[in-house]
Order: sequence, then C-alpha cells, then structure tokens
Amino acid sequence: MDFEVAPLSPALSFALFSLAGVLSFVGLAVESGRDRLDRCVEVMSAVLLTLDPTVAAEQMMPHLTLIFGHSPKPWALDVLVVDVDGVDCLIVEELLQIVRPKILQVEVVAHIPPPFRFSLHWHASHSPDWDRFYHADRFTPTAGCSLSYALHKFRPFGYDLLRLTEHDAVFVHQSIAKVIEPGYHVKLPQDEFQCYRNSTLWFQRPASYVREWFFAKHPSAVIGRIWSNISFLNVEMGREPLPFTLDF
Repeated sequence: MDFEVAPLSPALSFALFSLAGVLSFVGLAVESGRDRLDRCVEVMSAVLLTLDPTVAAEQMMPHLTLIFGHSPKPWALDVLVVDVDGVDCLIVEELLQIVRPKILQVEVVAHIPPPFRFSLHWHASHSPDWDRFYHADRFTPTAGCSLSYALHKFRPFGYDLLRLTEHDAVFVHQSIAKVIEPGYHVKLPQDEFQCYRNSTLWFQRPASYVREWFFAKHPSAVIGRIWSNISFLNVEMGREPLPFTLDF
C-alpha cells in the first residue's frame, strides 16, 4: 500500500499502528517522544521505547521472537521506522543485524548535505542523562545522522535511496526494486545529490551555511567549518563531550 503522510500529520509509524487491526503488517517503530509514544500505546499495547544502540537489538529480541519464533535471522519486516532525534542510524545498524525490512524510513539531518557523513554517537556515561531531558519540540541540530552517512551504512545491507521527505529518508531493499521502480517511475539507486537538490528540506542551521557546504569546490574546503559549527553548538547546549563522526 502507498501511505501518503501530510506535512502536519502524525508520522508514518502511527498510520501503520492505526491500521494494525485491519492489515497483516509487520513493522517496528522507534520513537523518543513520550507523549507520542503514549498515543501509540492507545492502539498498540506492546510498544517498546529504546534509545541505547548498544542494546537495541537485544531489547527487541523477545518481542520479535513472539512474531517470528525460531525462524532463521535476519527476520523479514515490511517496514522499519526510526525517529529518535538522537543516534538514529546507530539504532538502525543494530536492528539490521536481526531484521531485514523491505522499506526503511529514517529521520536524517537535512542541514548536513552530501557528501558529508555525519552521525551523533552514543556516550555511555552522558547520553542517558541527556536523553532524560529530551523534548520533541526542542531543536537538537547536532543529533541524528546525515543522508550520506545513512547511505554509507545501509548500502551493505542491500538498501537504495528512494526519496527524501521534509525530515526523513526512505530506503527500499533491492529485493523489491522491480516493484518500486515502475510504481514510483524511478530508477534505483537514486542519486543522493540529485535527491537532495530536488527536495524541500527543513533546516536547523542557516540555509546560507548549508548552501556553502553543499556547493563547495571540494569537501575538504569546508569540512573544518562544519566541524567547528557542530562543536560550538554542542558547547552551547551543554553537551561538550558529545561524540560524533564527520567525514566525506
């Protein structure tokens, strides 16, 4: 099915949850907003909140075993949606060790353009404390991961970029490419640079900065500025020891 999600409507995960009693649809959603999670609980009683990538797969195992039993891994999912405003890509990487969704929807950091591969990382001592004060309406421009980082990490698992939305990147597994291509009139894999240029993006940094980074003559000419901006913002938010990756 093709789920159309309006800009101000709940995330795709909630649309899937609301249909769970009607459709035989197997999926996961990772959500860090407690108020939004409570809305999920109203229609799905077995909802798990996990933020720590080091135990994400371990925490999901009992729930997935109820669905898939002892069949060989990775288990086939229809949809995996991850949006935690934190270590999104790291959680996906861990979950892909045990599941293989046909469609993968992940929030990406739109203000870090291709080809820069940025990701927040997990700090064993500080991240749990920072997550305790998280609020979905508070900007966290140094959280998440960039499109290029996501592609770099997900390609080895067989995923291609399908499209960008305002906040998310949608990836599809190569096993369903022959179905997706005629349905969406695209040829996979999509070019990440062209998708980025053609998309309506939402920034947490000035567009002039992002434009300078994207159109730089060479990535090495601006990567230092990106690094400095990320480091400055972490200090400003009181998260100076926050670990992150940035390369190209």
